[in-house]
Amino acid sequence: MVSSVASSGTGLDYSRNLRAQSGSTFQAREDAAKRVQAAVTNGAPTKEIEALVIQAGSIRYSEEELVADEQQINAREDLKARLRAGIADPEEEFKAKAFLVTPDSWPDEQRIDAARQIDAAGYLDGQIQNRLAEPRPHTRRELEEKWDPSRYAGIEVKRLPPVVGFQPTEAMKAEVAAIRANAARDEAEFNAQRQANPGLYADNLENNSMNETNVATIPAKDLDDKIEYISHLIESGESKKYSFSAGNGDQTTTSIHQFLYWLQQRATDMENGGTYLPAMFNNPSA
Repeated sequence: MVSSVASSGTGLDYSRNLRAQSGSTFQAREDAAKRVQAAVTNGAPTKEIEALVIQAGSIRYSEEELVADEQQINAREDLKARLRAGIADPEEEFKAKAFLVTPDSWPDEQRIDAARQIDAAGYLDGQIQNRLAEPRPHTRRELEEKWDPSRYAGIEVKRLPPVVGFQPTEAMKAEVAAIRANAARDEAEFNAQRQANPGLYADNLENNSMNETNVATIPAKDLDDKIEYISHLIESGESKKYSFSAGNGDQTTTSIHQFLYWLQQRATDMENGGTYLPAMFNNPSA
């Protein structure tokens, strides 16, 4: 089995809220994610999907979840420190590697078996080196503090006053008129050339399509930037200008919202210390 192990990742802005709801429990966040997934699967209109995402609200975790997240991150950092220093017992070393590249929620035996499969495929040592080279991830508590809107409550936005009483000179008016005349002439010449040689000016359909990287091949360190980029395309309306195609393992989609869901799902799984094996996630609603 071809596998790709990625590091713990954390997403930004509303796209990560697919699995979060203001003041919610873990189950409420999962329910919010399922509602969005169902809308994407059923081909709901873009505005309906965006509304569901917005309803998910800002990320809020209970104190117990915040503490558990900090403990998981600290435990993994301890494992990385031990592996860097060297572990004399081969069995203990392999166990530490297994725990570093598999989800914390898995039983110990399952984690070790998964590590053996990754090792047999020839990926374990390389992925361990990648994990050891990665910086300590932000905790959920740190991210909540970083993106808390109250941080900006005291900031006053000042606007420059409009220019009052400005009157352009005759020379200025003449210069503007000349610029407009030149622009009109250039446009007329271009339109004439296009009509005379339509083949040279045919619309380039490739520029109207967007082919995104397969989710399974995106490095863990790039997940946050990719999620933020796709979120911006959706929020700004730019995504409506392009046809879209992407994949997740052996799955494909033409929906940018499905792609965004796959990204945030992978980031959430990585946040929980997961090893990303595309075959594990053939059903994105699981």
